[in-house]
Amino acid sequence: MQPGPIYFLTPRKCSIFGVCCESVPHQVSNLHLHADNCSGQNKNRFMMQYLMWRTLTGLNHEITISFLLVGHTKFSPDWCFGLFKQLFRRTKVGSIHDIAEVVQRSATVNHPQLIGEYDGTVHVQTYNWSSFFASVMLQTALKGISQMHHFRFAASHPGVVFVKNSDEIPPPGLTLERQWYLYHKIREFCPDDTKDVVCPMPLTPLP
Repeated sequence: MQPGPIYFLTPRKCSIFGVCCESVPHQVSNLHLHADNCSGQNKNRFMMQYLMWRTLTGLNHEITISFLLVGHTKFSPDWCFGLFKQLFRRTKVGSIHDIAEVVQRSATVNHPQLIGEYDGTVHVQTYNWSSFFASVMLQTALKGISQMHHFRFAASHPGVVFVKNSDEIPPPGLTLERQWYLYHKIREFCPDDTKDVVCPMPLTPLP
C-alpha cells in the first residue's frame, strides 16, 4: 500500500490522557494512585508538589501514589486505551469531536472529556503548576526519586513526603508436602524427559 499525500505532512495533533477509577465513581478523601514510571508526565517533582499541595489545602486527607516496576507496567488504563485503539484504527476521523466519538463507542468503560474547542472555548481549565509551585513551595529536589516507587502525603504531616522502595519478594517455592504429592501423584503423568524437572524426588523426607 502506497502512503497518501498527507504521509509526509504534519497535521494537527491530539493528545489523549487516560484516568481509570477502579473503586468508586466519585471523589474521595483518601486517594490511592498508580502510575507508570514516565518522568515527563508522572514521576517528577511537580507531581509530588501537586499531591502535597492537595493535602496542604484540605482537598484530600491522604494521598498515596505507587509507580509500577519496570517490566510490570500494564494496568487498567492500558486496557482502556487498547479498546480505543482497536476502533480508532478502523474509523475515519477528521476532528477532535470524531476522536471523542470513537472513545465513547469503543467501550462502555471509556468516556471522553474534551479539554477545549477549536474556537478557544475551554471545558477543563489547565494551570501552569510548575510556575505556581515555584512561588509558594520550597524548591528542594527529592534525591533518588527515580529509584523510589511508593510515596505518601498526609494532611496530618504537612510538608512531609513518606517514601519507600519496593523490596523484591523471593518466591516461596513448594512446601515439602506439596513436593511429595507431586512426586507420588503427578509424576507418572509427565513425559519421561520432564519427570525430574516437574516432579523430582524431594531431597528431604516427610517428617
